[in-house]
Parts: sequence; C-alpha cells; structure tokens
Amino acid sequence: MWLFNRKSKVLEQQVVDLQHDLANTQNWTLQDSEAFDVLTNGITSAAGLAVNEQTAMSVGAVYACVRLIAGAISGLPIPIYQHTEDGREKVDHPYGWLINTEPNPMWLSSTFWQYIVKSKLLHGDGFAAIYRKGAEVQEIIPLDPRIVEPEKKNGYLIYWVFPNDSDPFWLHQDDVLHFSGLGYDGLRSLSPLKSAARDAIGLSLATTDFSSQFFANGAKPDFAIKAEGKLTDDTVRQLRQTWMEQHSGRNRHLPAILPQGIDIKELTMSAEDAQLLGSRQFQVIDIARIFGVPPFMIGETDKTSSWGTGVESMGIGFVKYTLKPHLDGIEKELRRKLFRRGGPNEKYFPEFNVDGLMRGDSKAQSEYYGKALGGSSGPGYMTVNEIRKLQNLPPVTGGDELVQWSQKNAQKQTNE
Repeated sequence: MWLFNRKSKVLEQQVVDLQHDLANTQNWTLQDSEAFDVLTNGITSAAGLAVNEQTAMSVGAVYACVRLIAGAISGLPIPIYQHTEDGREKVDHPYGWLINTEPNPMWLSSTFWQYIVKSKLLHGDGFAAIYRKGAEVQEIIPLDPRIVEPEKKNGYLIYWVFPNDSDPFWLHQDDVLHFSGLGYDGLRSLSPLKSAARDAIGLSLATTDFSSQFFANGAKPDFAIKAEGKLTDDTVRQLRQTWMEQHSGRNRHLPAILPQGIDIKELTMSAEDAQLLGSRQFQVIDIARIFGVPPFMIGETDKTSSWGTGVESMGIGFVKYTLKPHLDGIEKELRRKLFRRGGPNEKYFPEFNVDGLMRGDSKAQSEYYGKALGGSSGPGYMTVNEIRKLQNLPPVTGGDELVQWSQKNAQKQTNE
C-alpha cells in the first residue's frame, strides 16, 4: 500500500537521520504511564477499572455523547468557496468530493468524519494521511490515533505510525491532517480518557458492574433464611445451594416451600446501596458535562436546560458551545493542508454549513426570512433566490435583486 512505501518530503540528509531513528526504535523506552497503557490496554481509574476506548464506549452516556457530536458534524456539508472582489462565492472544486462524499475508495465522508470526531473526543486528536499525486490530493486516509506518535524534527513535525501488522513508518507534517483538541502542546492534545473523563467513566463502569451483580439472577440479598436451632456448615451450604437452584434466574418468582422450622425474613436495601445505585444518574450528568453536551440531549431529562426554552434555542446553543470549537479546528486544518498558502488552491477555502442546525420552527423561520428580504422596515440583505436555495427550492426569475431602502422611501411611506 502507498502509505507504507511512500517517502515524505524531507531533504536527503534528514531522510538518513530518520531512517537511523527508525532502525533504533527497538531501543526506545516507554514512560511509566505509557507502559501501563500498553500492558493493561488502558489507564486505571480511581475505581480500579481500566479505562480505554472499548470500555469507555460501553458506557451509555459516553456512547450517546460521541454519537451525538460525531453524528451532527458528519452530517454537515462542507462547501468550498473562493475569494472574490465582492467577498466570496461558492464553487465546485475537486476537493469537495473528497471531504463531502468519498475521501478514499474504502470510506464514505460521513463515516470518515465520525471516526475523526470520535478520535478527538476520546483521545484528544484525530489524524488522517494525505496522498498526493504531484500537487493534487488524491485520497485522505484516517489513522488510528493510538498508533500515531508525533515528533519534532528540525523545526517541523513528523508522524511515526506503528501498525499492528506492519513495520513502523513516518510521514511529513504536510502529508498529515492533524485535528487537535484542547490542551495541544505542539505534539498532542489532552486526552479526555486520561484526564477529566477517566474517573467519571471508571466510576460509571464500577457502578454498572455493581448493579449488574446486585440484580443478577434475582439473587440480591433482600431476605435471610432463619432456622430454629443451630445448623451445621454442611446444612447451611446445602440449604443455600438448593435455594439458588430452585429460586434464582427464571424461577425467582416461584412460590417457596419451606421445611418445618425454616422461616424467611425480608431485608430492606441499605442506604449505601440506594446511594450507589442513585449515583449512576450523577455519572450521566458528569460525563455529559465533560463532553459539553446538555444532559437532556442524551436522555437525562430530570434537569432543566440553562440554554433557553424551545428546540430553536437549545439547537443554537448546541451548535455555538459544543460543535463550533470542533468545526473551527477542522476548517482551519483543511485549509492549511489542502488549500495551502502559496499553492494553486490558495484562493479557495472550506466552511461548514450549519444553517440546517440553526433553523428554528416555521414561525421563527418566516420572521427571520422576512427581515432578511427587507421591505418597510429596512433594506434587505438576502435575495429571494438565496432564501429559496436554503429551502432546497429552484430559483425564480427576478429573484436575484436585493430590496433597496433609502431615507426618501421612508419619508414617502410616512406621508402616505
């Protein structure tokens, strides 16, 4: 595959240095935290459970947050514009196919962006290799962030890639899309799994495990068996085993037939057990807070939203405060790597279209479009055809003119 054979754009002496480094990778040593990650396939939490991508995604709140953010971003179109004397205009560019439909023959753009955003949310960074043929980009291939290691080399970055089934290789920074996140230090961003979300996810895993065991097979300790007189250890074990076989699992609701001298005493759930089970709700809210998702958007409706009322306000808040930081970073990285300054595509730039997510209900849309068209209250800043395009409607004749407004018109209407 081209990714394993292609040489990056570095000077001949730098290639020799990099090849020397690659030949000596077996002598590299891992830091204690990195070594623990390798040995345990994750990081330990305060609850004592390993937290990695697989265990984190098994937590419902984490899965819901990642699904919500990644799904929202992957569904947004990324039109390409070019700078003009009057501002900008939308154009059909070959790279539009790569970032909106098919980044490479094996990936759809929607699944590509879901993978990139998931990588950012869980590991802090998303990576994709750029395959160029001459000066033009032909393919964009996502990379697993767990096998990518950036390194500073003579004033630029190189990206070591360590595949599980192949020899390590490296790529020049111009050949890698690096979608960084919070806490970027020039090499990597802060990993939520290793920082803020570690203990929250670990505690969620622990409470889920406890709850599962607590209710497993209907054998939770909600009663005690009392016997008249003293029982031998063998009798106790036999009595417990018989009860488990006949009154657990599917048989847990069958009526019990007790021998003479045996009685049942019901036990109530302790305050500690009730508090632990109730903490699962708090973990949902805590995880949602870490990912910047309002709890009500992942099914936690006990708390009211502080983002205003109505679907419109909540949707706009989600775009502004949760999605926008991701969208801004993606746009800038695409622009500097695909539409590089000084290159043939310098005048072009991509920009997410979030109009679909920002729309309100039909009444709010009508009021907004009415003001945009202009009229008695002032000049318009959108044409009829521009609004029709947003509504996926064909243009109409005469629909490309802006409504003009002047003080003379205002005075005329006042006199009338």
